[in-house]
Amino acid sequence: MITNYSGEFLISSIPLELSMNYCSHSCAYCFANLNNPDRSFDFKAFTKQITSANTRKDLASWFIKNKYPVLISNKVDPFATSNRYQTLAVTEILLQNGNPIAWQTKGGDAVVISQVLDLIGNASHHWYISISFWNDELRKKIEPGAPSIQDRLDLIEYLLSKNQKVSIGLNPLIEDWFNLFDLKNFIDFCQKNNINDIWAEYLHLNHKQEANLSAKEKENLTQEIIDISKKRIITRFTNYHQEVVGILQDKGFNTYSMMQPYKSNYHKNIDLCYPNKTLPTLQGFLNWCFENVPDGEFVYFGEYLDYFEDRFPAELWNNKFSDVDGYLYTHQRNLHKRWQTETGQNRIRIFKDLLTIFWNNADSHRSIFGIPNFQIVLEVDKKNKHLKKVIDDIHHLPVARFSLTAQEDSIYYLDSE
Repeated sequence: MITNYSGEFLISSIPLELSMNYCSHSCAYCFANLNNPDRSFDFKAFTKQITSANTRKDLASWFIKNKYPVLISNKVDPFATSNRYQTLAVTEILLQNGNPIAWQTKGGDAVVISQVLDLIGNASHHWYISISFWNDELRKKIEPGAPSIQDRLDLIEYLLSKNQKVSIGLNPLIEDWFNLFDLKNFIDFCQKNNINDIWAEYLHLNHKQEANLSAKEKENLTQEIIDISKKRIITRFTNYHQEVVGILQDKGFNTYSMMQPYKSNYHKNIDLCYPNKTLPTLQGFLNWCFENVPDGEFVYFGEYLDYFEDRFPAELWNNKFSDVDGYLYTHQRNLHKRWQTETGQNRIRIFKDLLTIFWNNADSHRSIFGIPNFQIVLEVDKKNKHLKKVIDDIHHLPVARFSLTAQEDSIYYLDSE
C-alpha cells in the first residue's frame, strides 16, 4: 500500500512511500527487515487504492489524485530479487496515473531497471543510491544479497546518461566500513561524474532490532558496532560522521543529514524533478533563517508558520484530514499520548496544529530546537525567582534564538549579556 511518508515528514520533501515485500538484499542493519521481516505486498490492494483515490477522503488519496510523487521506498529496495517484477508493474500503473516516482536503491536487476527507465522516458526522476562500503569483500558480509559496489557505480553512471538526477547516501556511515581513504576514492568518483548531493547518516539500532538479528548477522556486524549504534549520545560514530561531512563540505558538496546545523541545497534537485509537488522541510526553514535572520536574533512561531503555509498546497493546509494525526503518532507515541491528555482531543486533523506541537515541544523529534542553531530563550522571573520561557505575544508560544553556528547549549539565557 501507498502510505504517507510520515516517518520522514519535514526531513524528506517526498510526501508518499510504497513498501512491498521483504527485501532480499538482506542488509544486516536494515531497520525495515528487522522491524517487520514477514511483510508482503498486496498488489490487489495497491491497484484498488489507485483506482479509488478520487473518491476517498484520506490524505494519502489526496496526494495520489493530485499527482504527487511516490517514493519506492524507504523500507525496501525496488530492484531486489524479491520485488523487481512487482516494481515494473507498479511503475507502469503509477506513471499512467500521473504519479512520478522517487527511487531509493542499491541497484539490482539491470534488465528491470532498463525497462523502468524506458517507462520513465524523457522525465527526470530522483534516484538515491546508497553506499556504505568501498571494500566489496567487507560489503558481502553485511549486505550479502545486495549488488557490488562496482555495480552501483555503474548504475549511477547509467542513470546520469539517461538524464536522471542522482544523490548518494553514505548511509550508514561507519569508519570501520568506509574509511578516509575510501572517502577519497568516493570523492574522486563523484567529482568525475558531477554528483554534488550527498546524504550521510550514521547507524541507529534499538534493542528490539538487535534481538531480531541472526547469530551470523551479529557476528558480522560485531557487538561493538551494535552497542554503539544503540546509543543516543556523542560516540565515535557521530564524531566520524561530523569529520566526513566537514570534508565533503570543504569540497563543495551539498551535504545533508537529519537536523544538521548548516545551510544545504541538497533538496534542490529533488524539487526540480517534481515541481510544485513536494513538501517543505526543516532544512528549507533553516536555509530561510540563514538568509533572513541575523546571527543572535530571535525567531518567532509566526515566521515559522508563515514559511510552511506559503509552501504547503492551500487545500492541504486549510482542510482537515484524519490521518494528519499519524505524523505525530509515528514520530513519538509518548508525545502523542501527552497531547491527547493535555487537550482532551483524540486526533490532529490540520497541519497547523501539528507544526504547533512540534514547535512547542523541544523533546519532539521534529522540533526546530533539535537543530543546534536554535536555542530556547529563558528569562528570570524575579517575582517567583525561577527561570521561565520567553513567550511571544501573538501565538503565546516559546521564542527561539537563531545562531549562524551550532550551539552546544540548547538554552539561551536572556540575562546572560
